[in-house]
Amino acid sequence: MTRLLSREEYTVKSRDTLLKEASGTVTSDDPMVGFVYDLLRDYVRPGDMERAVENNLYKGTCTFSNGWLANYAKNIVKTLTKPSEDVPMVGDVVTLISGGPLMTVNYVNSTECQCSWFLNESVSNEGFAKGALKIVTKKEKVETT
Repeated sequence: MTRLLSREEYTVKSRDTLLKEASGTVTSDDPMVGFVYDLLRDYVRPGDMERAVENNLYKGTCTFSNGWLANYAKNIVKTLTKPSEDVPMVGDVVTLISGGPLMTVNYVNSTECQCSWFLNESVSNEGFAKGALKIVTKKEKVETT
């Protein structure tokens, strides 16, 4: 006799089945996707993640008994969902704070940005500390060209 799946098992199994059907190499520039992927790959079982999502998705206002942990969670979410406008991202046009050519950010990690720029009709590449760069505004781009 076939056993009926519980609501929880059905939700997990259905999403799991759908995602497996669409499996393959996936890319994303969303830091939240990277964060959740790392959690699922290394720390949290997908079923536990499903339960946490279902338990908190439509909860409304929450009261937390551990203030430090709640503030830490809020800080993580803020960092992942609203990157600072001062922090360069891939595709941004930047320049060194001290001056120099306009450069395009090609890669960003936690401490530096890999940038490319043209110098005498050839492409140059170099890594710079994030703090050494400033994002160029559209107005600044027009003034320098």
